[in-house]
Amino acid sequence: MHRLAIVATTSLLALGSTALAANSQFGSVKIKADTIKVDSKNLTHASGNVVVLSGKATIKMDKASISKKDGKIVIEAEH
Repeated sequence: MHRLAIVATTSLLALGSTALAANSQFGSVKIKADTIKVDSKNLTHASGNVVVLSGKATIKMDKASISKKDGKIVIEAEH
């Protein structure tokens, strides 16, 4: 499992329960995936063709968990 921390000052967005072929915004970080779900602890789970965009950086993975800790967006990826 890999971990990527990206500084962002905005809070996590509540996305509802499930979104298919979805996009999500975490401050300047954009997440695209086939499926995005938010659990009861406000942890976001993205799966299927996950793409993380931040500035000019693009990261692709199969699955990711996204949360906010100490003012940073934390993305834990599985490939």
